[in-house]
Amino acid sequence: MTYRKPQRVFRAMPIACRLALLFAVASLGCGDNGSPIDAGESVDMDGGTWPACDSGATTQVVTFVHVNDLHAHYSPIPADDNESPYSRIVGYYNEVVRENPYTVFTSGGDFYEKGSIAEVLSSAASTTALAPSMPFDVQVLGNHDFGWNATAPRQFTQKAHGVILASNVKYVGTASPGLRTVDYAELEVGCVRIGVFGMVPYPWNERGEDYVGQ
Repeated sequence: MTYRKPQRVFRAMPIACRLALLFAVASLGCGDNGSPIDAGESVDMDGGTWPACDSGATTQVVTFVHVNDLHAHYSPIPADDNESPYSRIVGYYNEVVRENPYTVFTSGGDFYEKGSIAEVLSSAASTTALAPSMPFDVQVLGNHDFGWNATAPRQFTQKAHGVILASNVKYVGTASPGLRTVDYAELEVGCVRIGVFGMVPYPWNERGEDYVGQ
């Protein structure tokens, strides 16, 4: 796919609130609902795999395990038996799945910045390499995910697991591949269809302020 050369590599429309992940109304009902993920665009993505709809069920519980603002906090913690916070999060998610297989694992973004000296020394490469370790079904790009450069979010979306939402972000660069994101997606979790879309405000600068510019 070819993109025209940008004046801005990423362009985000301003929004009033900083809500990262938004869920549409879910409906209960079996039938021919198409593929488990209808992204609305011609982009291949691997979302969650849930048990099929039980046509005899009158109710179904869907559980959400949601995190956000991980900010590269993956370094093992000596006080916690040298376990990584990432491993604890995934361990908790696996426990919830055992209780309810209709569980959706979501992230509100801000995967980068602040948490690891390894990220600083590698200019974000270490955090990008760890993106597949978090098996999210749905993710949103956060404003801090644009904090390093234009390359980091592109590489992150190529490596990260699941559907990656960027409803108000448009990539207009020339690099290939570009952003592996979609405006919205529809998840079929058993008998329940769930619509998801995500928004991100402007990136932050080094002073912790919204950055508006080239």
